[in-house]
Amino acid sequence: MAQERYMLLNGKYLEDAEHLLEAGDSPQASEKLWGAVAEMVKAVAARRGWRHFSHRELWDVVQRLSRESGDDEIVELFGLAESLHANFYENYRCGSPRNYTDYCSELVDAMMDKQSAELDPKKRLQLVYDIQKKLEEEAARPMMGWRVDYFTHWPYVKNLIPHQSIYNYWRMQEVWLDK
Repeated sequence: MAQERYMLLNGKYLEDAEHLLEAGDSPQASEKLWGAVAEMVKAVAARRGWRHFSHRELWDVVQRLSRESGDDEIVELFGLAESLHANFYENYRCGSPRNYTDYCSELVDAMMDKQSAELDPKKRLQLVYDIQKKLEEEAARPMMGWRVDYFTHWPYVKNLIPHQSIYNYWRMQEVWLDK
């Protein structure tokens, strides 16, 4: 059953993350921790018969659970967990291949390691805010412009999700009509 497979993967990823943290490999540990959270969300979605095959669908599941339970913190905590996946390491770490601006700060690297190891969600969120502030102060990757697009569609068009890039905006493989 899919739910059981997701729960097994959750446990495996948590165990892997613990070993990676002990070995000092925070970037890989953060990916495993994100994976553990994602697998648990998939397990809940599978049990309830909800779609859960993309990042967007995982967010939909989390928001639905938040509405059902009346607990807004579910969304906030899932966002923190997702930050483990789309982490600072790829974009701002000294020497990272995706650090296109070649920004390098040993202080920010240390701040990233600290937030990656923090288990308390509120403390972790504050550390993320501190990193973001430092990156903004140092103009690590300045945003030179930002375009805002608005669009409309009929209410029976479902799962049409605007993307942040003109290059992949019109992926329609999961769009459907409810009529």
